[in-house]
Amino acid sequence: MVRFPVFRAEDLQAKDLGGKSDPFAVLELVNTRLQTHTEYRTLNPQWNKLFTFSVKDIHTCLEVTVYDEDPNNKFEFLGKVVIPLMSIKNCERRWYALKDKKLNTRVKGEILLELDVIWNPLRAAIRTFNPRERKFIEVEKKFKAGLFRNTVLELKEFGLTVVDYKNYIESCFDWHSTTRSITAFSVSSSSER
Repeated sequence: MVRFPVFRAEDLQAKDLGGKSDPFAVLELVNTRLQTHTEYRTLNPQWNKLFTFSVKDIHTCLEVTVYDEDPNNKFEFLGKVVIPLMSIKNCERRWYALKDKKLNTRVKGEILLELDVIWNPLRAAIRTFNPRERKFIEVEKKFKAGLFRNTVLELKEFGLTVVDYKNYIESCFDWHSTTRSITAFSVSSSSER
């Protein structure tokens, strides 16, 4: 079991026009996800929430991601921290620096957490030899206006080409051009033989 309070974050990145953000934190342990409430118009949110996760595998990592909530239900990424459960020192209150999505570089802001892990070493040893629990990934469906526009233009061009061919074939049998009609008639009658 992992028990930890999420106290607060400081010096977060401003994402809103007024130089503030509406931050909230999402906590994930494999396929379990919990979320704090949103603190509006601040760069230093005070969440003071206690969370508890059931741990199936002590070798997993706890992910804490901070987002900015926008009025249109869009969430902008502010920062992330990943903490291996094996590295947690119980009851240690600590500031964690936020990083980018790929965890390569530091971004603005940090988050204060206190983690407490209770686990059975025997069960952990047995779990080591069993396959890890797979994380289910939700793919964000993004509407790409440029791709949509290009697809519509390609379909329009294809449709116009089909209409041109149809009109040409009809004109072959309408006798608007005598030469074309005789050629079309001779080709069609030779193909019937």
